[in-house]
Amino acid sequence: MDLVAPALLTGAVLGVLTGGSLRRVVDVRLRAWWLLAPAVGLQVVLALWHPGDGWRPGAALAASLGSLGLVALFCAANARLTGMPVVLLGVLMNTGVVAANGAMPVRLPAGASASERASMEESATHRPERDGDRVSFLGAIVPIPGPFGRASFGDLVVAVALVDVVYRASRPPRPRRRSETASGAEGDPVPVVGVDDAGEGVEDPAVVEVGLH
Repeated sequence: MDLVAPALLTGAVLGVLTGGSLRRVVDVRLRAWWLLAPAVGLQVVLALWHPGDGWRPGAALAASLGSLGLVALFCAANARLTGMPVVLLGVLMNTGVVAANGAMPVRLPAGASASERASMEESATHRPERDGDRVSFLGAIVPIPGPFGRASFGDLVVAVALVDVVYRASRPPRPRRRSETASGAEGDPVPVVGVDDAGEGVEDPAVVEVGLH
């Protein structure tokens, strides 16, 4: 997930450069946001994990899948946001390949040194690609800058979708093409003049003010 931070930053920059607002991004109401705290916590534990620390067999895999599962639940809870279902797809792609192989298989370059391979073997979440790996095309095989030097197709899907999520969230409400109404405070129809970042109708404030008098 080395691409997450660059993707969020790219989406924010593109949004601002094209007339969007970071305030709109900050104001987005995220559901089940607290799921991210334990997900990140598990990733921190996995980053500090080292063979010989006394972990039971399968504990690292369980922690990795638990973290990915929490992120998937967060994405599903916020599927109303444009682009978030695609983020969920990328997370599920990574979850599938990790579950199938016990860790994320990484295709090391042909000239990788013995120390690089040994370092990869010590990772709790990644390992060198092996013959017989399942769904190896979903492994970390795409060269990128970063600690492991490779990204999976799931990582790329997540990154592109996150750019879209942040960019769309920064945009002002877009007008609806067809006339739609929403129920007002007194039961009278209130025209909906736009759609916010969550895909919900935005009421015409002038009409709402008149209806309240």
